[in-house]
Amino acid sequence: MIKFLTILSFTTTTYISSVCTCPPMRLSDHQKEEVANSEYIFIGEVFEIDHSTDTYKIKVIEDLKNCDNEGVVYTGKNWTSCSPYIDSKGKWLIYAKIEKDYLKVNLCGISRSLDNPQNVFNSAPSPLPKENETKIEYRVRREKWKRANKEKSKEDLNKEIKALKERFK
Repeated sequence: MIKFLTILSFTTTTYISSVCTCPPMRLSDHQKEEVANSEYIFIGEVFEIDHSTDTYKIKVIEDLKNCDNEGVVYTGKNWTSCSPYIDSKGKWLIYAKIEKDYLKVNLCGISRSLDNPQNVFNSAPSPLPKENETKIEYRVRREKWKRANKEKSKEDLNKEIKALKERFK
């Protein structure tokens, strides 16, 4: 019986931990996949978040694909353990579909905050400490990387939005 429970526990843990493993992809490949798999693409303003129910309210500011009514408010539901996770108010680029009366962003997708796009997709991996580097030197180097990564991510996001506008307008 113990052997069975151990195998069951291992199988369950392996399944749960692998459910949301997103494959590494180039941003351009993510973008193509998102456009193909999204019912709606828009820029919206998240104005309410309820962490107890994993829901949020978002108002459509600019339609990019199939979201004819700017000003429409959707109630969105976050996947409980997968990214992207809508967890901050403000403007977001949304790739989504309607599921069980909720707006849901695509699993392993690239819906992201316009203020902090690097929280979903980093342009480069975080630097690792170098041999003989002090903690302070590493922190300084990592902070420079964070700033550069945020700027690069914003630049990529702006190009993506421009391309979406050209494609669907």
